[in-house]
Amino acid sequence: MKEELKKQFLEAVNLEEAGQFESARTLLLDSVEKDPECTATLATLGHVCYKMGDWDGAVSVFKRCVELSPILEAVSLGLFHSLWKLGRHVEALEEVKRFQSISDSEDYREIVKEINDKW
Repeated sequence: MKEELKKQFLEAVNLEEAGQFESARTLLLDSVEKDPECTATLATLGHVCYKMGDWDGAVSVFKRCVELSPILEAVSLGLFHSLWKLGRHVEALEEVKRFQSISDSEDYREIVKEINDKW
């Protein structure tokens, strides 16, 4: 089963890289059904949703990833940017605080500086 999921994941990544986001998402959703705790698959699915402009889908997937792997910076940033795109700025900044309380992110430091400079 694991080999099948790995093959499916790689196929989805190739589809994503080729700009075939809907096909990639379909494969990734199938993989998530089979293995709902694989953060690599979830993170990739979140990224595909983000690229498709499906901010709600991206938020949902990235939140699940954060629950499974709270220390993954890329997943946290994906959640932040998706929330920000939806205008959910308070929640986005709460994610910054959450992540910065357990790790340090240069990207978040730059984002906070940019927000402070603009406002």
